[in-house]
Amino acid sequence: MQDLKRICHYLVKRGHLSKNIMEDHIWRSKEKKRREILEEDNERLTWAGKLNDLFRTPIYQSKLQDVGDPMFWAPLIALHMGLRSEEILQLYLDDIQVIDDIPCIVLRQGPGQHLKSDASRRTVPIHDNLLKLGFMQLVALRRREGEPRLFPWLERSQSKKTFTENFSKRFTKYRKDHGIYDPNRDFHSFQPTFNDLVILAERQESHRRAIMGHVQHDVGITNYNPSGFSIKTLRDCVNAVDIDVSMIRSPFTETASASVTELSTHRTKSSA
Repeated sequence: MQDLKRICHYLVKRGHLSKNIMEDHIWRSKEKKRREILEEDNERLTWAGKLNDLFRTPIYQSKLQDVGDPMFWAPLIALHMGLRSEEILQLYLDDIQVIDDIPCIVLRQGPGQHLKSDASRRTVPIHDNLLKLGFMQLVALRRREGEPRLFPWLERSQSKKTFTENFSKRFTKYRKDHGIYDPNRDFHSFQPTFNDLVILAERQESHRRAIMGHVQHDVGITNYNPSGFSIKTLRDCVNAVDIDVSMIRSPFTETASASVTELSTHRTKSSA
C-alpha cells in the first residue's frame, strides 16, 4: 500500500490525478490500534463446551430416514478427524481404505475432487468413535447400493460449484431451527476444535499437522521423514481426541438397511 501511495503521489505531481487516493487508506499504528479496540468481536469460536447441545438435537437422537445423512456424519467426521467440509462431502467409497488393518480416509486430488493444497494429500485413520457409531457399516451399505460416493445425493452449488456451499446453508438452518445457532461457531469451527483437542492431549505438533493437512515446518520431518508417519502413529494421535458420544444414537441401531429406492427418495427431497 505504501508503494501504491508513492505511485499515486507521482501521478499527482505529473497531473494525472487530482489527489492521492491512498492518503486516507494507510493508518498510523495509533489509528490501527484505535480501530482494533472498536472492532466488533467476530472471531470464529470452537465448539468447546457446546458439543452436548449439538448432540442433543434431533439428528443425533432420533431414527434417521437416511442412515448416511451428511448432517449426522459430516460434523462428526470434521470434529474427530480434523477434515475440511469439502474433503468430507466429496468422499468416494474408494477413498475409504483399510491399511494395515486400520480403517482410513485417503484424501487425494482426482476427478470430481479438489484439495486445498499439496499438504492436503494425506491419509487419516478413522476415529474409534466413528467406527462405533457405524461408519464402516455405512460404507458397506453404499457399496451394496452400487453408489460410488459416500453422500451420493449431495449436489454442488451453482455459484461456487462446491458441496460445501449448499451444505453450509442447510447446517445454518438446522442450527437456527434447534436453538444452537451462533454466527461465530459454524461448521468450519469443528476443525479448530479438533486442533485444540489434539493440543490438549499433548500430542506432537508434527503429527497434528500431518493429520490436518498443514505444511510441516520442521526440517527434520520434511527432509528426513518424507514418507510420513505410520498409520498406527496417526491412529493413536486421532484417538487421543477424547469426545463423549455416548448420548448419540447410532443410525444403525434397530435400523433396517436402506434400499436404493429409499435413497432415490432422499435425492428427490434434497432437490425439492
